[in-house]
Amino acid sequence: MIQEDLKQRFPDTEFTFIDAGIPSTGSTPHAFRFENDVLQKGVPDLLFVEAAVNDDTNKFNYIQQVRGMEGIVRHARTFSPAMDIVMLHFIYDPFIPLLDKGMQPQVIMSHESVANHYNVSSINLAEEVAYRMRDGEFDWKQFGSTHPAWDGHKYYAATINHLFDLEWGGDVAKKTVQPHEVPVCSLTIVTCMVCCLPLPAWSTKKRSDLLHIWILHLIFPGKMSSHSCCITMTEAMCCLEAVANT
Repeated sequence: MIQEDLKQRFPDTEFTFIDAGIPSTGSTPHAFRFENDVLQKGVPDLLFVEAAVNDDTNKFNYIQQVRGMEGIVRHARTFSPAMDIVMLHFIYDPFIPLLDKGMQPQVIMSHESVANHYNVSSINLAEEVAYRMRDGEFDWKQFGSTHPAWDGHKYYAATINHLFDLEWGGDVAKKTVQPHEVPVCSLTIVTCMVCCLPLPAWSTKKRSDLLHIWILHLIFPGKMSSHSCCITMTEAMCCLEAVANT
């Protein structure tokens, strides 16, 4: 539906669509395969990303949810700062009682933190559908449940098109593409230390050119040790460069 709508909005544009979605995965697998399954097939002008349902069903914790989604968004924006991104949050059964109480599922809040940090447009389709069901417009069965029926897809598409109407109001032809600013600091804070580890007492042969060199030793996200400090990956790499130049 969205593909057809884009063609109608921009009739003089020749589109190439990359269908890279794989069911039942989530943001972490998406981040690992983003290079091969998306960027190697072309650099998108507009990227849609969704992982709320599968990040929840696959039991990723909030740190993993943020790291996975940020891995996608930061990779995309670093590779192509002009790339627009729309983050979607779909709905499934466990989200409904939370939304009916006015509460947001943890995974949606995790992904929203990434959207806010990178100034990415997002659509909380879960909240939209839950509201419409409470209002009596349709029920969960009519919507089609986790994997929507045709009418369910129409509701999703209509909400996405509403975002298009807001973003592309006026004379689009006169607007110019502006690159997005990629934040220097990532949301993902890792615990690491720059160190020269003692050489183990190996009895095997060793490469002399790889001995006694400084390395970046990553431990766990957010976990402190007595010989480490919390810094971003960017700061860690700057630290390594400084060490290398001394």
